[in-house]
Amino acid sequence: MSNLVTGVFGKLPLHGDFVYRNLPSNCMQSWDEWLQRFVAGSQEQLRDDWLNIYLTSPVWRYGLSEGILDENAWLGMFMPSVDKVGRYFPISVLTQVPASVSLLEFMLLQNDWFTSIEELMFQALDAELDVDELMTSVEQVALNYDANYFKRETLGQSSAVINLEFEEQSPAIAFPHMLDSFLASSLASYSVWTTPGSELVEPCLTVLQGLPKIGNVAAMLDGQWSHWQWPKPFELNPLESSGSES
Repeated sequence: MSNLVTGVFGKLPLHGDFVYRNLPSNCMQSWDEWLQRFVAGSQEQLRDDWLNIYLTSPVWRYGLSEGILDENAWLGMFMPSVDKVGRYFPISVLTQVPASVSLLEFMLLQNDWFTSIEELMFQALDAELDVDELMTSVEQVALNYDANYFKRETLGQSSAVINLEFEEQSPAIAFPHMLDSFLASSLASYSVWTTPGSELVEPCLTVLQGLPKIGNVAAMLDGQWSHWQWPKPFELNPLESSGSES
């Protein structure tokens, strides 16, 4: 899997302008365009409150299916950042997802990778790493390739059989792969976003067709999902939530 690409794009305190390393031009162009619109759109929506909210906005982890940035699926994370002369723009790390595995299963396998990458990005934000040092360190973080299933075809509208490894194995192990196939069939290209939260944003997960729409993107910074008209089809069970804390 060493031929898979991992790269960096955005702004860092030790550099006076955009930094980018190791990303294909089509991927970087699509990602840059969306991030530029993300910043401009959230500034327009939050107005005078934008900077304070931006600076405390959460780290977002994301999975982007094929067709969103280019022909590949990508996994990554971004967080608020700033360049050397005080211009605000996120810093992001992206890594290519193997074509043979489902995006959702691969994303679930990478908790250690995400944790390590986040620590490195915070070091770069503290001006302890320049972009080349960050890139070198990022490339040394191992990804987990131990997927339970490999892709054959999308499920479409027909029935499907998914084998389990042994009779006591929970069928839940196949759910990420099944969901990935259904999302690919129904939405064509989709993205999954998750965050541990921030001062204003509660821990959450969102699934969308394509990338988040710019018209209500401020919710990703201030957590006001209802105000910005993001649908919330599920609510946490308050009894379950309170029980887990006791």
